[in-house]
Amino acid sequence: MTKTDKAVAVLSRVETLLGLRRNEEASRVASQVITGDPRNGRAWLLRAQALLGQGKHEKGLAAARAASSVDPGSEFSHRLASIALSHLGRHQESAEEALLAVELAPDNWATHYLHGQTLLDLQFLDEAQATAERAVALAPDRAEAHLGLGTVAAAQGRRDAAENSFRRALAINPHYTAARSRLAALGTGLRRTRGLTDPSLD
Repeated sequence: MTKTDKAVAVLSRVETLLGLRRNEEASRVASQVITGDPRNGRAWLLRAQALLGQGKHEKGLAAARAASSVDPGSEFSHRLASIALSHLGRHQESAEEALLAVELAPDNWATHYLHGQTLLDLQFLDEAQATAERAVALAPDRAEAHLGLGTVAAAQGRRDAAENSFRRALAINPHYTAARSRLAALGTGLRRTRGLTDPSLD
């Protein structure tokens, strides 16, 4: 097995650890790869994810920016940086990083979803709505995209639109706890969400 093959295998293990939410171990293993190959962009991305999963946002931001320096065309590194900056309360910078991700991957729904949420943090509600709508248009079968649109609608005071979006998210994924909690926050109650596995209800 070559050094490259070994690194690929190790990083696949890191991805598995992330899926299991064993973030501390994932961060440690990714760091071992980085020590041997500081220019391994994938290792930096995975380390950034692991650090953010531990709530270590400053270190996660540094790792995301290291990934970006290795691969300037990586939209994911900008998304991770945006998430870190948002947690750090640096909302303008977070929006700027999210916009860079959109520019690098304009057909990726996740970049628009994140950008919409950062605009929401800045109270740019009309812009956030347009961006969230773009995410839904690109990925109408992703519950997260509908959650994002519903969150914007709730912030705008458009209760019915928010409820419809949260219910659509639940129709796609009945176990989506974020959609359930936001629907409950609208005062509609969880009892009425039963049966949303049937898309015809929308």
